[in-house]
Amino acid sequence: MTLTEAYSPHAWDTPFLMLVGYGTLLGVLQL
Repeated sequence: MTLTEAYSPHAWDTPFLMLVGYGTLLGVLQL
């Protein structure tokens, strides 16, 4: 996650990126 993404003005981009990032993190931890 970058600061640009974290402070993105787009209402749906940030939650989507957070979910994708969180899901990826969980997937990596499961390996």
